[in-house]
Order: sequence, then C-alpha cells, then structure tokens
Amino acid sequence: MKRHGYSGILLQSRIAQAFVIAGPYPRVLSFSTARCPSPFYIAPMEYLALRAWFMEPVQTADAGRPAALPGRVVIHEPRRVRIEGPPEPHTQLQLVLDVSLDATAPIMRVTHGFKNLAATPRTLAAWAIACVPLNGRFVVPWGPKKNPFRSITYWNTTNPAEPCLQLGQRAFGLDLDPAPLSTGALKVGIRTTCGWGAYVYDKTACIMAAPFIPGGDYPEGGGTITMYKTTPRDKAGWAELERVGPLTVVPPHATVMLDEQYQLLTLAKRPPEEPDALCARLALAADRLASAGPACPARSS
Repeated sequence: MKRHGYSGILLQSRIAQAFVIAGPYPRVLSFSTARCPSPFYIAPMEYLALRAWFMEPVQTADAGRPAALPGRVVIHEPRRVRIEGPPEPHTQLQLVLDVSLDATAPIMRVTHGFKNLAATPRTLAAWAIACVPLNGRFVVPWGPKKNPFRSITYWNTTNPAEPCLQLGQRAFGLDLDPAPLSTGALKVGIRTTCGWGAYVYDKTACIMAAPFIPGGDYPEGGGTITMYKTTPRDKAGWAELERVGPLTVVPPHATVMLDEQYQLLTLAKRPPEEPDALCARLALAADRLASAGPACPARSS
C-alpha cells in the first residue's frame, strides 16, 4: 500500500489507524482517527514523522545511523507490525521498531529498540522523536507539587527569552507559531516525573507517554522530555517532541528498549493557550495513559 508517497503497511483497529514504513528507513508516518488528523510532519527528509535514535553518555553524531537504513518486516498482523533494521557496522547497533494499535481505544503503542552487536557491554538509551508541523503548541507538566525541584535545560543555541517559551506554575509550554527565532533553532529539556507530554493542534491533542523511572540516569542534563523547534526556511520548518529512557548498561546481543503510548483526543472547545490551563485540560487522560504503561520503559532483553 502507498500513502504520503511511501510504500508501507496500514494498521487498523475499530477506531484508529497507523501507517508504518520499513524503507527507505523505519518510521511511523501517521496515526489518526476519523475525527483526529495525524500529528506527524511528513516531508521528503530523514527526520520525518516518528523515528528513534540512540543516546550514549557523551552524545555523538552517530545517533541516527541505525535509523537511516531500510528495515524488513518480521511480524505483520492486522493491528501490529514489527520491523528490524540491518546491523549498522559503524555503531554496531540494530534498530527494532514494534507498533500496535489498541483494539477499542485511540491508542498506539510503540517500542523502539537498539540491539548491541558489539562484543562488549554498551551504555545506551533509546530516544524517540516525534516530528510535527509548526502549528499548535507543546505542553509538558512539571509533575506533583511534592517534587522538590523543577528542572529546565536550555541548549546553548537557545535564547531563554524567546517569546514562544511559556513558563507556568504547573507546566512548561512551547508555542509552535512559525515566527522566526532569534537563534535559528531552540531546544529545551524538562525533567518531568509525570511521564507524558502533549502536542495540541487545532482541536486535537496527541498525548505521548513513557513512564518516568525514579533514580534513572537520564542523558543530556537529566531531561526526560525535550522540545525542539526550527525557524522556517524556504517555507519548511518543523518541531519535535522527544522522549528518552535512562542510560542502561546493555550486554552483548541484548536490546535496550523504550516503550511508549500515544493517544489521540478530540477537544470539544478551542484549547487554551496558557500552559497551566492546557495541562489541566489534558491531565486526567494523560495521567491515566502514563500509569497504564509498562513499569520500565528502558530495559535490556
């Protein structure tokens, strides 16, 4: 089947559908219902839609190599597909992507994995990246009030005074209006114990959840969810909502994994722009989704 200019596999449940491709690289191109359009940005580039990279204690430029190779389908069912990439010789890693739809709810479950093909243990984290258009906004909750700290990491290419960055008492927001940024791009990490962030567009919300692991060694300054935004160039621009698992020691031939859940919600009214109000609007469904996930989003198997 061909959609969006790519050949792939259409997964369908009673209420939702997802389109997944194995080549030219494994990606989830779309996730939608009859009332909720897909949140993902599709363009003729490697960064499109939903992808997975990996992280190490010191990040390198090789993070995207395993995800840049065509994969093969090893499991294909009406509501599930599993794709495995080939061994990537430079990083000595192999990508695994497993996507399934809930039978009765607008929920998609995604497992991103990286198999260690080296002869020695590796310290790795799986890193999920959802690419979306410059429309709407991101919101990430701080977590329960009992948390003693609220942690934000600004990359050194980011101007903390950008008007699109929104600090609230309950949540952090990022306005995705395509207005130019003072530095060309921004990246901000949030350490949230809630385990979820959301992309809100038009009257739709896509909640993205991966449970927080207390005591986990999260890379890149300890952030669990990261927001990235570009300045449009030649009428093209995008943003990313990223989730990462904690760094894990992965033995040879074992796989580090990040298990996620995505849920689409239709909003009856125009969503609020202020991050605290938007967080409150989504919290009930989002907290339920996050708590229903696996006990540990990063594991070796």
